[in-house]
Amino acid sequence: MKYKQLQKGFTLVEMMVVIAILTIFTSISLVDYKNFGKRQAFVNLMYDTALDIRQVQASGIGVQEVVPGSNDFNVGYGIHFNLELANNSYLIFADKPIGGTTIRDNGYCSSVDPSCSADTQVAVHTLPTGFIIDDVCGIVDNVRTCIASGGKMDIVFARPNPDAIIRVNANLTNAEDDTQVNYDAAEINFRSPEGEERYLYIDASGQISVRSE
Repeated sequence: MKYKQLQKGFTLVEMMVVIAILTIFTSISLVDYKNFGKRQAFVNLMYDTALDIRQVQASGIGVQEVVPGSNDFNVGYGIHFNLELANNSYLIFADKPIGGTTIRDNGYCSSVDPSCSADTQVAVHTLPTGFIIDDVCGIVDNVRTCIASGGKMDIVFARPNPDAIIRVNANLTNAEDDTQVNYDAAEINFRSPEGEERYLYIDASGQISVRSE
């Protein structure tokens, strides 16, 4: 007696179930990959900004020329936030002495502002699309002075003092005004397009740390 050899395989229903399971796993992987990419972009932004501040510190303490070959070493270097003008960028500047003196105003003075001694703009850094600087705060004695509604902050490094000079809405028309507050720390709040917040904390001693919400 001859027996027919049975050929085993998948039924249509079984194949549809397998395809459905694979589709679900693929979708989950793609969503997770996109979220990872967004989180990584935020982390990169924070560390890029921290590196900019570290470079400003090195330039100010190491006394870098404003323009190579100019022999102009009597400058400080700073980073300037102006939420009145833009919440998606900041600039790096050379804090030049007030004309004919060795006194610096410890803040960024634009060339269009006649009330103070114009500084040299070194670079402007624009944040990736959708990211913003949500708030910037100066901290002294654990009390925050924030400028989310509009204002300016400067973080300046200049030799021989290794510590940062942190000013909020500084009075640049009177650089020797002793009533101006020198803050103990600065806190910069960044927000992603998805609403996630991270903080960059800069101590006057120069220590920088990245903090989550």
